[in-house]
Amino acid sequence: MTRTPPAATLADGLIRELDRALRTVVAGNVAQRDYPGEGVPDPGQDPDSRRHGAALMRVNHAGEVAAQALYHGQALTARDATVREALLAAARDETDHLAWCERRVSELGSHTSVLSPLWYAGSFVIGLIADRPSSSAFQAASVPMPSGVARPTPVITTPP
Repeated sequence: MTRTPPAATLADGLIRELDRALRTVVAGNVAQRDYPGEGVPDPGQDPDSRRHGAALMRVNHAGEVAAQALYHGQALTARDATVREALLAAARDETDHLAWCERRVSELGSHTSVLSPLWYAGSFVIGLIADRPSSSAFQAASVPMPSGVARPTPVITTPP
């Protein structure tokens, strides 16, 4: 007799997301694609330039951590399975960027942000609530504009 596994509960989803958060913030991420800087000679920067480059890469890494959290938070609450899968696919793609940032920060002799858990947590909460009005919010933000379509011009009014 084949037994059907029970449906995942909200608690199961939260435990899965805690695991993803820990893997993103604590564990070293592994890229599926080749490192873009592979084989590029180190330009032999002076220490100040290396520190500055590391600081910029640390900010970039924090953004990648936040992207992971946003995608995972939205995927957890997405009501549309197609949207959920698109979000999870985007998160998998972003894992390469996260791994590349970690590697470059290390190559520059520095470390990622100690605030990464905070960036993840805040972005995850934003992702959780981003889907509340409807799943079209993600689609509207992620579907490219057709070519030839003019972007709207912002109108700024000032009081008389």
